Amino acid sequence: MIPIIDRQATVRGATGRATSEITRPKYHNYWEMKKGYWLLGESLCLGRALIVVEGPLDALVVDQHLGDLDLRGEYSVVSLMGASFTKRQLDRMCALGSELILFLDRDEAGRKATESISSAMQGRMLVEAVNYGMTSLKDPGSTTLQQFRSLISDTRYV
Repeated sequence: MIPIIDRQATVRGATGRATSEITRPKYHNYWEMKKGYWLLGESLCLGRALIVVEGPLDALVVDQHLGDLDLRGEYSVVSLMGASFTKRQLDRMCALGSELILFLDRDEAGRKATESISSAMQGRMLVEAVNYGMTSLKDPGSTTLQQFRSLISDTRYV
């Protein structure tokens, strides 16, 4: 279980992942938390560039990579807790940083969300997306430190 904490350090809920791949739903939200209302990781945002991922576990991996590369002052990471997003989450992103780096999953839902967020944020802030290129990676949580460093340095404006 991972707590969802807002900028004022108030716990707003928690999310947890099933331990079995066949269990549905894969994620469960606790304490009547509305996942479209919050961003996981927003309480830890320090950098001007905000890396946006889908899943909570993706956010944990990306945050670890940022720490290992000593980049937490430059970048922060938040999770949408899924591929869908709300206007409130977009507004929170604008309040948290000046640049978005979309690092969503490499599936159809992730591609559609990348396009939708890019369109919705046009004129509000600089938006870039990770270019998976020829890698076989499926999401940010499956990156090694070296792959993460390479992908973050090779973003493209959308």
